[in-house]
Amino acid sequence: MDIRNKLVFKILLGLSVGLLIGAVFSSLSSFDEVPPKGWQILIEIVGSGIFGAAAMGGSIVYSLEDWGVTKATFVHYIITFMAFFVVNELLNWFPYGILFIVIIIMTIMYFIIWLIEFLICRAQVRQLNRQLEVLMEDSGRD
Repeated sequence: MDIRNKLVFKILLGLSVGLLIGAVFSSLSSFDEVPPKGWQILIEIVGSGIFGAAAMGGSIVYSLEDWGVTKATFVHYIITFMAFFVVNELLNWFPYGILFIVIIIMTIMYFIIWLIEFLICRAQVRQLNRQLEVLMEDSGRD
């Protein structure tokens, strides 16, 4: 599958998952004392879909072979952060007092993701280097 088809697939998958999550949370909020109106539910579902599409579609950067893990994680973070911030502004998911804490948690999560990916890549490079050393030793014996 080429990169364009992967991107479209990821965007549609993220949109679908976001719509589903938005629908679930909207239906749960209907149990509140003042249930949301129909247009509010629709906006909530669409906003969740947009956020899902941006987050999942943005993950295409991890498929770019000439990008390192650091660059891909940083770009994905920026894409996701911008989508989150825009959708939060539209839907008022988090009030400004809590928003700062949410951003810090999101940043910490991205750092942890980056660290795990970095350690996995480093281990893979070390393993490949060991295999190359063995191959070079074996070819030197011939």
